Amino acid sequence: MKNVLNNRIIMKRLAILAVALAFLYFFWNQGNGNVFIVKLRSTKLLTFAVISISTAFATVSFQTVVHSNFLTPSILGVESFYRLLQTVLMFFSFSLLGNQLNAEWQFIFLLFLMLGSYFLLYRLSWNRKNYDMQVILMIGLIMGTFFNSISSFMQVLMDPNEYDKLQTKLYASFQNINDSVLILAVPIAVFSIISLWRKRKVLEVLGLGTQMAKNLGVAVEKETKLTFMHVILLMTVSAALVGPMMFLGFVAANIAYRLFRTYCLNYLLPGASLLSFVMVVAGQFLAEEVFKLQTNLSILVELFGGIYFFWLLWKERSKL
Repeated sequence: MKNVLNNRIIMKRLAILAVALAFLYFFWNQGNGNVFIVKLRSTKLLTFAVISISTAFATVSFQTVVHSNFLTPSILGVESFYRLLQTVLMFFSFSLLGNQLNAEWQFIFLLFLMLGSYFLLYRLSWNRKNYDMQVILMIGLIMGTFFNSISSFMQVLMDPNEYDKLQTKLYASFQNINDSVLILAVPIAVFSIISLWRKRKVLEVLGLGTQMAKNLGVAVEKETKLTFMHVILLMTVSAALVGPMMFLGFVAANIAYRLFRTYCLNYLLPGASLLSFVMVVAGQFLAEEVFKLQTNLSILVELFGGIYFFWLLWKERSKL
């Protein structure tokens, strides 16, 4: 009972902190309420919320299914495939396609191509007599490495000007957000977020282990496939909307585990989402007001995330 009360207090404090940072970012140096600034910051805050909740739900759900706090959905290779697609499009100079398709259709094209390819690959890899999570993760890791290798090879051969243009798409950026693309991304993300939230009790059972979940009557393969589908969908939306952010969900999820000290997803899913939102808003505020846009939000997140990852590894090493 005491742990439940503590978790509720932590959740309320995180919610207050998230709202306070949102108001600070929205009203800071706004002047006389310039319409352009109000619209821009409103769009950014909505994007912050979509990306934060998507990455948090995807990471916590994925780590619950694979029974590891050190693995992220990036191991499935979604972000690597996104980099490959962007590199291929730039390498072969599909400028005609880019001019004919507006931003909304480019987003839909990337989304369906990434999802279709992964559903096909994972369908082929899942057609085995014995269900084995380690084999599935290994296939995702190999595919991600393969995609990164092809991307790196093609980038070496690219024209320097094209390479510069490509880099703007390969790193997460919240500076140029298309309102129409955001409108398309929101319902897709909301669909997967609601689906994972409704299945949170099933995910908690899956977190007990494959054999235990089967003994309790859970269709492990079916539920794992559905979870992976929503994880891939959320990561695809996040990558296609602002670019890949590998460590955001990892840091938010692992901090949530240590704050709430529970395996109940009623606290972990919203808690990780609030932590992710706080990090994104605070990071963007620092990037704009302190560093004067001389650095990118993704750089700050990756720097902090990398340091936190190695700290966790060192801490776990000390327990051995």
